Amino acid sequence: MEDMLRNRLVQITASARETGRYWKQDMIRRHKNVCVYGLGKFFADVFADRNFKEIFHVNYLSDADPGKWGKKYEGIECIEPVKLKDIYELLLEMSIGQKFDFEKNEILQVYDLLAEEKSKEIYVELLANRLAPQLKRKTYPELCSPLDYFNGEIFPVTDTECFVDCGAFDGDSIRSFLCTAHDFERIDAFEMEGKNFQRLEQYTASLDKEMQGKIVCRHQGVWHERAVLSYGNEEKSSGEAYSMFKTSNQNHVTADRLDHILAGEKVTFIKMDIEGAELNALKGACGILKEQHPKLAVCLYHKLEDLWEIPMFVQSVSKNYRMGIRHHYAYGFEGTVLYAFCDE
Repeated sequence: MEDMLRNRLVQITASARETGRYWKQDMIRRHKNVCVYGLGKFFADVFADRNFKEIFHVNYLSDADPGKWGKKYEGIECIEPVKLKDIYELLLEMSIGQKFDFEKNEILQVYDLLAEEKSKEIYVELLANRLAPQLKRKTYPELCSPLDYFNGEIFPVTDTECFVDCGAFDGDSIRSFLCTAHDFERIDAFEMEGKNFQRLEQYTASLDKEMQGKIVCRHQGVWHERAVLSYGNEEKSSGEAYSMFKTSNQNHVTADRLDHILAGEKVTFIKMDIEGAELNALKGACGILKEQHPKLAVCLYHKLEDLWEIPMFVQSVSKNYRMGIRHHYAYGFEGTVLYAFCDE
């Protein structure tokens, strides 16, 4: 069975290498020349107000409206669609090589690191769904395990945890944690976004006094260095995608290494769901991982390459970690989590 799965993974990576298929946002970010087609309300709201041009390397604009042809937006002239064919061919020539490097075989290395057959199968099917859908044998609903983080399937949750919740949102993970653990020693909850942090504090204030005394809510980010991070005004948008853009109404928050923030503190369990910052945050927790070997529940879905880069990084920090993977969302690629633990 394992040989069959591994052979399928080789086929999947070969297909990805040949077609260059990967998540659209990653594709846009990795290309050096991008054309935006359609200069409607979304474009008007976003392009000038945020750093869209520089973030996504936009060099060309086009629209079906003849009234926009020849006009410049942020210094870029809008061209008529009939000219896109020539531009497309030019973009192809200028963007050669903008694909993931699958030659390192890190995907296969992660497969070999996984400690159980179920994780191996989930890993293969997730990559098939995202890289080579024609090779998939299971859909996201078939891969979904509805209970996340604290279900105990890969490692147990004890009543003596020192739990670090990175991306605490409004306290939803703490609620789930408290449904599993009858008691705990300490919780450190990190949340960057201001209104979410207010909701987090409101929730923890509703708990009994003994629990409140063991929970520290921190309005800051976790990162690989001490820094001030900014994020956009999400109220202006209809969804979370805006948080990646520079905006005229930026919010700023401090961030630091977990090694610095929690120096001298006991840590037994770290959960991370922090919008693609997981790898950098883990780099900022190297000391904790090496010295204390906490259990890990780290989201892998924000960036495609996280599916192999994060497990490889954890293994590079400590070869004692055993790893498993579960998927917790039935309607798409969101919800993939790496579970890692060390045997006592």
